[in-house]
Amino acid sequence: MRIARVGQSIIGRTLALPVYAADGRILLNSGTVLTQSYVEGLERWGYSRIAIEDEIIRGIRHSDPVSVLTRVKATGAVRMALLEAERSHTFDITGPHSAVESILQDIQSNRNVVHSLCAVRSFDDYTYVHSVNVCILCILIGQVLGYNRYDLKKLATGALLHDLGKIHVPSSILNKPGQLTNEEFEIVRTHSYAGFEMLSQKTSAVSAHVALQHHERTDGSGYPRGLKNGEIHEYGRIAAIADVYDALTTDRPYREALPPGDALSLLSRPSTGMDQSLLHILMSRIALYSEGAVLLFEDGRVAVVTEQTHDPMRPRVRVLSTHDGVFVEPHDIDLAVHSEIAIHKVLDDYPKELAQSIEKHLLCENN
Repeated sequence: MRIARVGQSIIGRTLALPVYAADGRILLNSGTVLTQSYVEGLERWGYSRIAIEDEIIRGIRHSDPVSVLTRVKATGAVRMALLEAERSHTFDITGPHSAVESILQDIQSNRNVVHSLCAVRSFDDYTYVHSVNVCILCILIGQVLGYNRYDLKKLATGALLHDLGKIHVPSSILNKPGQLTNEEFEIVRTHSYAGFEMLSQKTSAVSAHVALQHHERTDGSGYPRGLKNGEIHEYGRIAAIADVYDALTTDRPYREALPPGDALSLLSRPSTGMDQSLLHILMSRIALYSEGAVLLFEDGRVAVVTEQTHDPMRPRVRVLSTHDGVFVEPHDIDLAVHSEIAIHKVLDDYPKELAQSIEKHLLCENN
């Protein structure tokens, strides 16, 4: 499996992971051979990256902290809650509570220390997938802080529904590519209080404070109340980091995602108003490079991430080329051991010449 950008280059490839709609329906199942019409459909559905099978790197599996089924269930629960709240200004908390239980069970039974979030996401269901990711990230931080299951559930419930108040904000404002006007920003700011008020009627006050405070900043520059440092509940400070990190690392219609390392570097700046001790906890749990990601080393070699190690910045990889970009017999390297190897950047896919060399190699092998 490898992660590739959706486009003409993936025509004829086979899906490695199923593609789901926001309501849980399977749009394309794993094992589907991608035709021109399927690729066009993926683009219409808002997918920018996809997981495809790759004979040269067989056996790679993603270390997402929750299962695909749990993701689908949780995404559907968020979607139903938001749609119901938009229609009737109230919602049934049963679905989100059940989703939180499933997420917690998956994470607590997962033995991996370092995780990478699923890279296959759609623009169209961004709000729902983002909510699930924020929930997962908050739980990962809460675990390190020693939260018990009861406290994790309270944090996770607020995190899963932290953007509930956005049902009152027009999509034209939420998805605006340029800078918001003062009037538009004031409308956006209302979603914190709106979410808090709705959540307060359905769950604990401390869970509702996640919705209220996830835009507060430790330097007092946030909203809605401009709180500082310890004035912000720890849940709010955790959610702030999870919210911004996932937003920065997600493709949007108006901008490409930042690589995880760049996003974490940005959040490390004092001007972002993030709780740096909590940010360092996240940095210890989140892999900078997902399984299946194509990497370019500074020495010119190309490799694919195969597995996470104890070091979030140094995964195991399968090297596929020489320093000049010429295909070589694949061999595995543990970057946590080989600290002298520097990663230059993540590529959208194999370079064209390398892709052609791999195809020739596979043809010779199969004949």
